[in-house]
Amino acid sequence: MRSEGSVVCWGSNALGQCASPTGTFTQTASGADFSCGLRIDGTVTCWGKSNWPGVTPRTGTFVQIAAGTNQACALRADGTTACWGDLELPPF
Repeated sequence: MRSEGSVVCWGSNALGQCASPTGTFTQTASGADFSCGLRIDGTVTCWGKSNWPGVTPRTGTFVQIAAGTNQACALRADGTTACWGDLELPPF
């Protein structure tokens, strides 16, 4: 993320996972083949490998985001959380 809030992506774009989004962001988080950004209006957008589980975010207004390998979560302005992606936990 650049100091003015824009996002630049680099790396392999063979599968479309590195198309930089437009807009101004306050935070970014990255998983295995996707990234998400928290926009200045509190919405979340994700980009990356189109069939990767983490690229379809929940709607709403958020204040913080985090990402794991195949999933992402965000903290809503009201203190609740929302997660998306592959939320199945592996067996121990």
